[in-house]
Amino acid sequence: YHVIVPYNIEKVKVESTVQNKFATVIGNGDVYLNNGNNTHQLFVTAENGSVNIYTLNIYREYNLSLKTLVSDIGTLDPVFDKEVLEYNINLENDQDEITFVALPESSKVTTTGSGTYNLSTGDNEILFTVSDPDGHTKEYKVIVNRKADDNNYIKELNVDGILSPAFDKNTQEYQVDVRDNVKSLSELTYKLESDTATAKVVGNENFTSSKNPNVVVIRVTAEDGTTRDYKLNVMLQPDIYFSNRLSSLTIDNGTLTPDFHPDINNYAITVSNSVTELNIEGIPENERAIVTGDGLIKLSVGRNVIPITVKAQDGSINEYDVIVYRSEPNDATLQSLSVTGHDYLPLFSKLTTEYSMEIGSEIDELDVIAIPTDNGATVKISGNKNLVSGDNTINILVTAPDKITTKAYTIKVNKAISKNNYLSDLNITDYNFTSSFIKTNQGPYVVNVPSDVNTININATPEAKTSTVNGDGIIKLVGGKNVVTVKVTAESGDTRDYTIIVNKALSTDSTLKDILLSDESLD
Repeated sequence: YHVIVPYNIEKVKVESTVQNKFATVIGNGDVYLNNGNNTHQLFVTAENGSVNIYTLNIYREYNLSLKTLVSDIGTLDPVFDKEVLEYNINLENDQDEITFVALPESSKVTTTGSGTYNLSTGDNEILFTVSDPDGHTKEYKVIVNRKADDNNYIKELNVDGILSPAFDKNTQEYQVDVRDNVKSLSELTYKLESDTATAKVVGNENFTSSKNPNVVVIRVTAEDGTTRDYKLNVMLQPDIYFSNRLSSLTIDNGTLTPDFHPDINNYAITVSNSVTELNIEGIPENERAIVTGDGLIKLSVGRNVIPITVKAQDGSINEYDVIVYRSEPNDATLQSLSVTGHDYLPLFSKLTTEYSMEIGSEIDELDVIAIPTDNGATVKISGNKNLVSGDNTINILVTAPDKITTKAYTIKVNKAISKNNYLSDLNITDYNFTSSFIKTNQGPYVVNVPSDVNTININATPEAKTSTVNGDGIIKLVGGKNVVTVKVTAESGDTRDYTIIVNKALSTDSTLKDILLSDESLD
């Protein structure tokens, strides 16, 4: 026998009755059920001992209900109930995907349908199936309705002419200025915001100035059927309306070369270094044209290229170039002038160009530091080396950055006449004095030489290069005492004598070198 019971029946009670009161039955009572097929047998024993078996096949259904069905967007209609198998969700057009999670009440069954779905506009049917191990199923259905796109906007609009005002998707009416020989907007292009929308152009043909404005309509139809009209009022205009030329070009300092003409695009002007900015004004032939690049212009030193652009109503561009040469600085003055370790008169002023100073006779060179007012200027210094006694002139020549302007500064240097008549060194080649040389000790300095030395070389070095020395050099000697005076004469004429005594040993040779007799020879 076969019987099917619902999934929520966990047990059944079996009661059987024998035909003969002397027969007995085994198997009556409570039977606990698993999901699926359950086999239960009844054993009936007759009075004579024979046995008859009755088999009951009890099929307990699986729970095929969902416990949960949820989505990440939208709302189920009606509210989820496990006994309700069909639902609806309504979404806006910009919601193009949805994710579902479906969980069964029983862990003994499986479900399909959970996941993420891409949505088309209109109805999208999504099924969720619960299956038991024996192949029985229960199906839930959700109809997701994605609203049709209502976007009927133009995203981008381009025309062969001048569109006014500038395109904005929310502005539906424009004026388009074109030349008077144009018959249609041949370069009319547009892009729609929505890929599902369509557009149709009406009136883009047979333009004439007598029909101004010539009306062109772009009708955009959204996916949901709603429409939006963009209206272009096309005005045919004379050529002057589209001029990209200047009627005048003026500057507030200097003169343009050549004189301005609307058809000449390149000009030059030279201004002094003191001009740091220039006001340029460009007036267009057509007041509707846009001029950029003019106004107050900051100038750098040297070449400045100033482009002035005229943009016509039709978008065509004409450029005028003004090249401004701002001269290099012509400042050739000094910021400071100093002589290391010395003072001069008068006190320095960059406008004072002549100075004078006194220095000692021992100074042969001066360190002159001259710093220009403009860092770009160059300075050349001459006459500060190999100074002579008396008058010397140091020349400082400053050349401005413009390489043209110069300024000369001079320092008259009076070098004192030297009175120095000292020797810095006094010695005799190959021989030593009996006492050391001291420049303030005028001698006598004594030196002893052998009898066979007939000359000596006296080396005398003056302390001042301007002094002269007499009495030095090669000196012939006689036997005995030789007195030599070395005279030092200063530049001033003052003299100083140093005395040297050279003691030449007397010869001890008493032999004859030769004896000669006339007409005879010695034997």
